[in-house]
Amino acid sequence: MIKPMTAGPQRMSRTGELTVGFLTRTPRRFQPYRGPMFDRLEIAIVPPGPRYVAHLRLLVSGEDIVTGTVGEGGRGPYAEHALAAEHAHCLAATGERRRLELGAPECTGGCRGYLSADVQRFGPVVRWSDWQVPAEGTRRPDAHCEAGDHDAELDRAAAAWRRTRM
Repeated sequence: MIKPMTAGPQRMSRTGELTVGFLTRTPRRFQPYRGPMFDRLEIAIVPPGPRYVAHLRLLVSGEDIVTGTVGEGGRGPYAEHALAAEHAHCLAATGERRRLELGAPECTGGCRGYLSADVQRFGPVVRWSDWQVPAEGTRRPDAHCEAGDHDAELDRAAAAWRRTRM
């Protein structure tokens, strides 16, 4: 009969380390799979107010990109322009890189600049990159969305806009 070889008595320390004689190791903790991570685009339609017509609120992975970059009081693209059928979704991504104006500060952009980004489709991925932010704004990292989810969110927002227009 073969006996397993040990380096001495085993015991568990207060910190959770397993000590076997002179050997010490920390038990492995469960690590969830951390494969490719995609950002999620969400579009909300902000109803018209006293100063602006209806505009879009764009969230990337739950963060409002206009408020987070431009500041409070900023506005996103006008809903009429961004979601109207005749404009064929100006936020839609194609294989060709396009610059999109995504927001302006409360002073309408002329005083500090606009928030804009390049959008382009790479097969199953849509990339929002090369962010240009207003003066004193924080530049955003690139965003990568699954193309199917990106297109579905644009279609959902356009359908909601059409319902409010009827």
